[in-house]
Amino acid sequence: MTDIVIQGNTESPLQSTLNSALKSSMAYSISKNYPNLATHVIKISPNIQSSGDPVGKNLTFCIPKYGYIDGMVIESVLTGGDNSVVDDSNYGERIFSNISWNAHSKTICQQTPLSCRINGSHRGFSTASAHVTLVNPQASFASGVVTTIFTPFYTSFFEGPKTSFDATFAEQTEVVCTINSLLGMGGKVLSAGTFSLWLIYHTLESEAKEELTARNFKPSTPLTYLITDVSEELTTAVATATSTTVDLRSNNLVSKMAFGVRNLASNGVGAFKPITTYSMNVSGRDLRTSVPARLSDWLQGTKQKGYGLRRTRATNTMFMDNLNKPLCMYFGLEGDKTFNSGCASFKNLNSPTLTLVTAALAVTDQIQVNYFYYSLVSISSSNGDIERGLSV
Repeated sequence: MTDIVIQGNTESPLQSTLNSALKSSMAYSISKNYPNLATHVIKISPNIQSSGDPVGKNLTFCIPKYGYIDGMVIESVLTGGDNSVVDDSNYGERIFSNISWNAHSKTICQQTPLSCRINGSHRGFSTASAHVTLVNPQASFASGVVTTIFTPFYTSFFEGPKTSFDATFAEQTEVVCTINSLLGMGGKVLSAGTFSLWLIYHTLESEAKEELTARNFKPSTPLTYLITDVSEELTTAVATATSTTVDLRSNNLVSKMAFGVRNLASNGVGAFKPITTYSMNVSGRDLRTSVPARLSDWLQGTKQKGYGLRRTRATNTMFMDNLNKPLCMYFGLEGDKTFNSGCASFKNLNSPTLTLVTAALAVTDQIQVNYFYYSLVSISSSNGDIERGLSV
């Protein structure tokens, strides 16, 4: 007996055209396997552990040359000194003012508090929910109470197994974490802090490792990665203003731009203020004209496959980020950071500006702009030296 749906489909000119060009056999097959490998999760301490109040200090972690690095997460065990923090949700995002991965004082890539939030929570639901669970404190920051918070380090090297960083071949690297100021991290007085770095590796059996190294590091030809890095501009708001225009000073090839207005008053630290609309202007012409925040959210959710989550520790509830949050402007068609799906060469834009319409601002508000830009990172095939290449 002929299926009436199949019979109808055979009479469709479009169905016939698609079948003749793109039809799958539907035959079963096993996907290609990875080589014989093992995964490892290890924990290391900084060269010099923090003692006493950790605010403003630097921590340096020397990265072991064990294998291919798939991920990094900083663990912070903090002892509260008072109860001044107003909003401790997503607190792990702002413990560090900057995290940089370096090779002999050369920065490979870095992370800011805002980029941590965007890269972590503005993704698909499962990834975003895992992020906000990780960056939230276990307990209140009451005086004398010890709580553990984690800060994931996001970079293009950790987007998949093919982009993993070969620590065994590359020169020695280190991760430097700068602990935020009191206001920058959330107005919380800390009496003590102990810090560690978790590293996720995979290793290959010797034959597979030699074959992969030979493929990646050809004689006299460096292995060159396309990565997405971030730079930051911070501007103090003008009191009572409801429309603020800031100059965009990046010279890089930008895939997206994140921006927000953050309250840096001692009784409101950590909270972003709502943005009603945003506009981007170049040479007197609007590239984006009074885009409403809700439309920006829709563009982010549908085009970039992510929206943004927050979690409240007090009630242990997770919810979609409300209007009090940073927004993103995308120049690419996809959120994948390992290839160029679209960009804007800010170096070749004449006097670009960003205008934000908000509620009345105060001098304690800070306008934060983060540029997510493409850059090349090369590893020498002869000695593993790392060099930053083009980013403009």
